[in-house]
Amino acid sequence: MLRRKKQDPGTSAYLILVSTDKLELKVLRRYGCRMSKYIDSQSSGKDKLECPASSKMIRLIVEYITHHEGKSPEPIQKPLRGFKMARNVPSDWDAQWIDEIGSHRMNLFRIAKAAEKMGIRSLVDLACAKIACLVKGCKNRDIKRILDVKIKDGTVPDN
Repeated sequence: MLRRKKQDPGTSAYLILVSTDKLELKVLRRYGCRMSKYIDSQSSGKDKLECPASSKMIRLIVEYITHHEGKSPEPIQKPLRGFKMARNVPSDWDAQWIDEIGSHRMNLFRIAKAAEKMGIRSLVDLACAKIACLVKGCKNRDIKRILDVKIKDGTVPDN
């Protein structure tokens, strides 16, 4: 039998996530703590939590966490079965959501980076699967074009 962590009596049911550019977004504490190792470990007794990502990425992360109600979705089967995300992920919502983000490659790398920093494994896997779909079956020159992201010092810039 699994036991839930009891919420501190002095804490709210909601947690406010503060982005690097100081935008504040609310998420149900139980959703955030279930899905993100970072939120779970850092939010104890706090109502606000500074997050290592921009407001755009935090907004997307909150949307993802809220849609899944804090539960990790079914794992993505590997190897990937095709070029389209709808064939590779069990959820149509996940496929459409990550396809929309993937239409801007830089945002795809940013969401993967933010999810990694926040310990949201299922979102990292989803973003990486989308990147893999983009390059699947491509020649080297095409992969370079697809992944042409301006990387400084080995890291993806936040902005």
